Amino acid sequence: MASQGDGADPEALLRNRVLNNGQVSIAALYDKDDFLCVASSTSQFDLEPNDVRKMLNGVLTFSRAEDPTAAGENGEIPRRVAVGREGAASVRIGNADRIVAELSGETFIAAPTARHILLLEGKEGASESSLETVVQLFQAG
Repeated sequence: MASQGDGADPEALLRNRVLNNGQVSIAALYDKDDFLCVASSTSQFDLEPNDVRKMLNGVLTFSRAEDPTAAGENGEIPRRVAVGREGAASVRIGNADRIVAELSGETFIAAPTARHILLLEGKEGASESSLETVVQLFQAG
């Protein structure tokens, strides 16, 4: 989950690794400590810190579900995630690295790194696998 670029300028990271992909409509980086936005595309998600925290918790729930050594209750695997005023995204797949969902007909991905949480929404008709590759490359650093 750690990205080599996590120590770099968040705006530059987002611009160079995510927003330069023509299939990305909206993207943002949120700090994992306070869940505040540290970098965003011109168009922005309208999210409260608690919304971002819940998305991270959703990814962590998938992580625990895949770990047979996890102690205690795993909680329910999220079926929907709130995306602020944009509405709720229906989760299609999730794992320890990301949640891939559908938001108003478009692909929405939430993915943590060591210091940030990357959220992105694809443009109309964007390839889900291409967007997942963008996220994987971002996470790999």
